[in-house]
Amino acid sequence: MKFRLHYFLFLFACIEAYTAKAQPSFKKMIDLPDIGASNTWAFGLSVAAFSPDEFIVAGFQHKGPARDKAVMCVLNADGDISWSKTYASSTYNEQIEHLIRTADGGILALLDRSSSGGQRTGIMKTDAQGNILWCKSYVSGETGGELARTIDGNYVFCGSAFVSGTGNAPSVTKIDGDGNIIWAKAISLSGTYNKFNNLAVAPDGSIYVSGNYRVGESRNLVVKFSNDGNLLWCRNFDAGSSAITRDISVLSDGTVIIGGLAKASRPWLLHIDEQGNLLSSAILESVDPFSDISNICLSPDDKVAMTLSSGVLAMTTPSGDPEWAYQYNTNISSQGISLFRVENIAGGGYLATGIFAQGTFNSQEILVMRVDSEGMSDICCPIPTAFTKAPFPVLGASINVSIIDFGEASNLTLLDENVFSSTVSLCKSPENDVPLTFELSRDTICPAECVDLSVSDSVSAQAILAWTFPPEASIDSSGTQISLCFANSGKFPVTLIRQNGSCVDSFTRDIVVRYLGNQFPNAFTPNGDGLNDIYRPILYCPVFNIEFTIYNRWGQKVFETRDPGTGWDGTVDGKEAPSDVYTWILEYETMLDGDRQRSAEKGDVALLR
Repeated sequence: MKFRLHYFLFLFACIEAYTAKAQPSFKKMIDLPDIGASNTWAFGLSVAAFSPDEFIVAGFQHKGPARDKAVMCVLNADGDISWSKTYASSTYNEQIEHLIRTADGGILALLDRSSSGGQRTGIMKTDAQGNILWCKSYVSGETGGELARTIDGNYVFCGSAFVSGTGNAPSVTKIDGDGNIIWAKAISLSGTYNKFNNLAVAPDGSIYVSGNYRVGESRNLVVKFSNDGNLLWCRNFDAGSSAITRDISVLSDGTVIIGGLAKASRPWLLHIDEQGNLLSSAILESVDPFSDISNICLSPDDKVAMTLSSGVLAMTTPSGDPEWAYQYNTNISSQGISLFRVENIAGGGYLATGIFAQGTFNSQEILVMRVDSEGMSDICCPIPTAFTKAPFPVLGASINVSIIDFGEASNLTLLDENVFSSTVSLCKSPENDVPLTFELSRDTICPAECVDLSVSDSVSAQAILAWTFPPEASIDSSGTQISLCFANSGKFPVTLIRQNGSCVDSFTRDIVVRYLGNQFPNAFTPNGDGLNDIYRPILYCPVFNIEFTIYNRWGQKVFETRDPGTGWDGTVDGKEAPSDVYTWILEYETMLDGDRQRSAEKGDVALLR
């Protein structure tokens, strides 16, 4: 079966060899108990780098029929587990949405708590080893995704609160170090699905909160509170279509960056000043469209690092100008990666978490990944991803809202359990891998000829292989080998791509296609010794409709053939022709640039006896 194949668009990984190894890196999944069993999976929702040598990853593990246990794991600089715990209550599903380190070296975790009776927000404090010091449960409503320390040493978190007579209202709560409410504010506005998603504390102590509400379609909401809970302003940025916010951060100059999605799920980056005035608004565009921005964090030089749930880690300027982006999702086989949060590592680099899935929903596991300050890894193979920014006009407007004071907190009992967990590397070091090569039957061929490809037997049986072929090639895969045939002259690259686990490598060789000139001997000796007894042209490239004719010195035809494999044996009508000089004429057709072209050549040959 022959078929025409244009570029087989596939993964091009490791475009340039990455040699800098100053910062450690890894890409691992956390292997929790029972993962892979029926109706069991895990999500990584939060990470924190307490030091360059100590990382913490948190989220939840689901175990059917309907139970989520909060998970917290501490890792060393190489991504190996130091300790791992789960936290559970008797009736609620518990998930850790975000965590931070407290001033006394403990850990404060924001909990999303759900049951058939509704949802509540929880806060848990543990010591440095994950042992529970206190737990509290707060007002009914949804949990946001952020917990932050205020300038006076207390803490704030956001979400939504169910307020009697109002329904779900976006809310912000400030607590002290023991979880007691200092103030709790909700805003009353029209719409449904009202919620604050994330917050950020500015150097002057003010608190910026981003969220969404729905009136016909989803709308964004950005609010500023003072440290003591007074509403300073509330604004919406209308794009004429659905545009929602996910995360918010404050730059060193006091301006604010907000990430989300707009315009058919394109990543959206909004930059505003301290009064909520628009500085810039842009969406990020790629050949393979990104999904929305799920989380942002700021680099030491005020660049914006972001996770895109399609498995991309990217960085831009505050106005959205691209710096770099890498795809960590292999897109080979049925494996997939989604990234939910990224945080800075002191001393350089980023720590990210999300999920790693192998085929089915029940196989999802917590992913944790460490990369350098440019998004690269020294042993993994991220795929460079090009993207551009496009202006996205929005119109900022103030929203009149009223503030509702509320407050409800109760002690919460959680059971903690030490669990045996380990990390599994998703990358192999290149120096431990078999070199990737393939062989060509010939690396230089004529137009209209074919070359066979063969892969070395040393390639691992577990490897997944794929090819990229030039569009000019016709592929014959009817047998056990692959053959490439070319009608035109030129230099054509062929690439073999291999995946081992989640790492991808590639190897390229060139096939040269050109017309190779024919050769015409100038003498032959037809004496029956088996050497140089037959005269015929040496044809290196395929020819068609050949006419080969030989004449004596008087112009009489002594030989004629249309078979390129047949030559003159030095006889005429069965009798030996005399030694002399004879003239030959060769007419034929060749394939040049896909078309047959007629050619003719003429010369002399000496018959020697």
